[in-house]
Amino acid sequence: MNDDLDPMIDAHSVLPSIPEALRKSLERDRLAHAYLFTGSELEVCQAALALAKTLHCTNPPLRNEAGVNLEYCNECSNCRDVDRGRSQNTHWIRPSSRLRMITIQQMRDLSQEIFLSPMGSPYKVGVIESAERMNREAANTFLKTLEEPPKRSVLILTTSQPDAVLDTLLSRCQRVACSGIGLSLVTEEQRDWTRKLSSTAMANHEGLFSRYRFLDDLLQALGAKKESIQEAQMEASPLSEDLELEAAHRKRLEAELSAIVEAEYRKSRESLIQGLTFWLRDVWAMLEFASSSASPDLNAESKEVDPDPASEASLEELLYFPELSENTRELATRINAEQALKNLEILEIAQARLATNAQEGLTLETALLQLRF
Repeated sequence: MNDDLDPMIDAHSVLPSIPEALRKSLERDRLAHAYLFTGSELEVCQAALALAKTLHCTNPPLRNEAGVNLEYCNECSNCRDVDRGRSQNTHWIRPSSRLRMITIQQMRDLSQEIFLSPMGSPYKVGVIESAERMNREAANTFLKTLEEPPKRSVLILTTSQPDAVLDTLLSRCQRVACSGIGLSLVTEEQRDWTRKLSSTAMANHEGLFSRYRFLDDLLQALGAKKESIQEAQMEASPLSEDLELEAAHRKRLEAELSAIVEAEYRKSRESLIQGLTFWLRDVWAMLEFASSSASPDLNAESKEVDPDPASEASLEELLYFPELSENTRELATRINAEQALKNLEILEIAQARLATNAQEGLTLETALLQLRF
């Protein structure tokens, strides 16, 4: 990944693939005109980015016999423009306004943009993030475009709460589950965050004060990430230029900037917590592995253990973070498999609550006080 790319994209530069159902549609050159991507906020965002880049890529690693892109290079100018949010062929809508709702004006803008001819790509792509945040009035404004889009255009609605999406939208989109798309890969940013958080957990695992120390480290990491997102997005915004803007236009740009920062931050937060989840899953996997007759007892004294090299190699293949195996093994000696599984459930509940706009600090505090280290 090039250094000049958006920091948020660096956080997710794992080259996720598009869902298999979409790949088969591309192979037949029979994409639907509208899709509803369902999954976590991070998963659906990755899938939308992957499809947009696949459709626009000028140097794809793989095409079908008819010349249709099946993959993307992630390095051509079109791929990089999608990453930076500057693609003339991809229009990205995020919840705006103080209530984080998708507005009527945003849908009017998308409807106008999608009918413009693509430049340097055979497709125009519209992405509506968090489609459950679209009220009936905004949806009605969008329905004619959704029902009769121009040729060689693809509309992608994303949601982590499909049951909250209006029926008028659901009935006009082909639903695609994005759970697990590209997320078995751990990003460098996740590795860096998780390395620091696991060290804090191991060094401060007893007492209330140690838990709040862990929470403070987590909130500091999140705060630093949000600040970097704000700086990067402000630099890319027209607001950073010394321009005399009409008050209404400036207010609109400020609302759009705030919505973009919030959306990118939420995905970064999900990625950070997901990294911690991956590590705690390693602890659970190590305990499960240790319960088999072929592996050593983790709670035995080290001098009495003579691990089988083949078993150790098999265990390494199970871990998301093999480089953290020392911390993983230490935590696996402190808790049992049931407690390890409970840790994963606690973080899953926290992620679900954060996705519904629950208060961040309280949600994370509640979760971390319940985790067993």
